[in-house]
Amino acid sequence: MLEEILLLERLVALDSEADAARATQRAQARAVTQAEQQLVALGERIAGLEAARAAARAAEAEVQVELDKYVARRDRTRKQLDAGAIPDFLAAEKQLQNYLEIIDGLETDLLERMEAREELDEQLIGQNALRHRVEHVRDKRIAQRDEEGAALDARLAELAAERPERLEALPVFLRRDYDNERKTHLDAWAWLNEDGACTACQVVHPAQLKSEVRRQARLHRCRGCHRFLLGPAEGPDDADGEAPAGEG
Repeated sequence: MLEEILLLERLVALDSEADAARATQRAQARAVTQAEQQLVALGERIAGLEAARAAARAAEAEVQVELDKYVARRDRTRKQLDAGAIPDFLAAEKQLQNYLEIIDGLETDLLERMEAREELDEQLIGQNALRHRVEHVRDKRIAQRDEEGAALDARLAELAAERPERLEALPVFLRRDYDNERKTHLDAWAWLNEDGACTACQVVHPAQLKSEVRRQARLHRCRGCHRFLLGPAEGPDDADGEAPAGEG
């Protein structure tokens, strides 16, 4: 049975490497997509802030026009009072006081609007700076994806070409069971840890089974998830310090 285990481990090593390469490609693609989605969200946020700032500036301009109008009326009334050109002095004084109160309210309103617009300006500066940083991250992720993608594609092609030979080397029953298990679990195998537990589903197995797996005396499948159980060999095969193919 030892030969069957070694053949299975060779296939597992190949499939593990291929799975890892594809996982890397997916992770790189997700990283680019996430950055692009973040840029879209930032673009929408910036557009909203720019629209709010434009509205704030328009409202600020309207208040300024109104303020200028009452300032002109105040100055004209005050000039007429100073020149004694208004017959009803008390009415003119009351009107002047009214203008002063309106001007005071408009100046307060204008100041509040200016502060609100300046806050929008600060938010826009921050969001634009963040967009530039995210663009830099996105560009780096694209460069990494493109740079490593060719090498990963080439390696995956090599592994795909080599896989049929390793698969055909297995006995027919084992080949069938392995491929069926790959349809259920991408990782059709699991490691047995020091406590005799399957690293995939955590089901603990008897000491005898643990011993046989670790000694590669017999091929076992997990009683919980039905994956093939693999474990480091014990004894002379460990002398060179190398772990079995495909571990980790």
